[in-house]
Amino acid sequence: MIAATIAARLPFIVLFPFEGGDWDIYSAVAENILRGCGVSLSPPAGAECVPHFGGNHLPGFPAFVALIWTISAHSDMAIRLVQLLLYASAVGWMTLAVSRFTQSNKVAVCVGLVMALSPLQVAWPRYCRPRH
Repeated sequence: MIAATIAARLPFIVLFPFEGGDWDIYSAVAENILRGCGVSLSPPAGAECVPHFGGNHLPGFPAFVALIWTISAHSDMAIRLVQLLLYASAVGWMTLAVSRFTQSNKVAVCVGLVMALSPLQVAWPRYCRPRH
């Protein structure tokens, strides 16, 4: 299941990265975390540092972005790839849990394939704004 999850999503990440969504808010908060300002929507290039709850969102994803940027030299591709690996691991773990719960490998494989290949979810890891 992990391999199927990665294989279904990797082409979207590499070939079709997408700009949009709430990335402007998430990246601003992540930049402010990196510069020592904390959770703030203040423009990262400015001197102002006004604390904020996170731009109508919990600051968990911006903190994740800041962590990945710290260890990857500010690579947005690294964010996409780590998201993919985390999701693929979750699909593998869920497949194992379903197998144990139902005592059926067939049910587990079906559930795992739905999660790995769902057209509703397969393209989500591509979201993140590439640096220009």
